[in-house]
Amino acid sequence: MKNSIKILLLTLILGISSCSSSFIVRTKNQRIKLNPIDQKGIIIGLENEVVIIKFNQNDILQLFEKDISEFYTERTMKLIYDLKSFKEDKIFNEKKSKGTLAFTEYELKFQQLLQQGNAQVVWKCSNEILRNIKYKYTRDKLGGERAYYFSNDGTEFYNMTLGLGE
Repeated sequence: MKNSIKILLLTLILGISSCSSSFIVRTKNQRIKLNPIDQKGIIIGLENEVVIIKFNQNDILQLFEKDISEFYTERTMKLIYDLKSFKEDKIFNEKKSKGTLAFTEYELKFQQLLQQGNAQVVWKCSNEILRNIKYKYTRDKLGGERAYYFSNDGTEFYNMTLGLGE
């Protein structure tokens, strides 16, 4: 009986120690220069406790229309129709919208536009417009992917899930 417990403990210890100390498989860091967006058009964006991130409606439409040209879906057509129906600026509250299907679709386009630098990030406490941001991409051992965005001083202002793992 004592030998069985010792073998079980030894197996458990060896199993834990053989696992890698890091759950993150891959990271990518990048600096992004933000280009001014056209303020004359309709602005679509999101707001959280720290920042307001703004995008031009036409930039988002182009990304959805590119998706339609590659793979037609009714869902994407509905999103395009809804997006075209906005007659005034639409800023989503991240806390209230996170997890909804429509916001998730928009959020993926927001991520693409941030990557391209086609966004305006306004720091809420000072009303400062950020010109450069830092981006960090991570993929974990289970296949989960996340994107993190930081100001130049290293303050995280936004993050999102790009893909779920196992």
